[in-house]
Amino acid sequence: MPPRQITDQELQQAIADVISNARHREELYLPRSTALTKPQKEAMRPFYSPRILDEVQILELKDERVANPGYHARATKRGYRMMIDFPHRAVIAHPRLILLQEKLSLRLLFHGLVHVVQYAVLGQERYLDLYVRAFVRTGNYTSVPLEMQAFQLDHRYTDDPGNPFSVEDEVRKWSDEGSYTLHQRAKKIV
Repeated sequence: MPPRQITDQELQQAIADVISNARHREELYLPRSTALTKPQKEAMRPFYSPRILDEVQILELKDERVANPGYHARATKRGYRMMIDFPHRAVIAHPRLILLQEKLSLRLLFHGLVHVVQYAVLGQERYLDLYVRAFVRTGNYTSVPLEMQAFQLDHRYTDDPGNPFSVEDEVRKWSDEGSYTLHQRAKKIV
């Protein structure tokens, strides 16, 4: 069954719920987090600014999982099926924090840092607004341009970690081109 249409008021409420939940989750886990280690920073330095690497915190969850927020069940009742399932995500990124629910690898760290840079360039509210709007249009989180870019860049990194590039430049380019909106992304793919 396809998701039922959502009104503008319902969309605004969904965006507000997602923003509130993300802020709460970051504040909940941030006190237990740690800075990146020197070897992690060195591995990521060819791709990320020192400011990002110095400011971001990480927390590897061992015996716990991040629960799905209340809006997850409401969206499922509306017919959305391909949502982020928080307990099964390897990485959950926030503006200042990367939560890991799998053993830390450089690829997972790289992917999480792409999202941290997206937050830094777009701002948390704009990032989450774009994310929710794209998800509502497609019904699939893997079709959200913010995720598409993070996967593209982490594949580029994994394919050739010795070939540095600036993630921030890539994020700014997509932002400047309007590529985070689904309409613009579709035109570029066709």
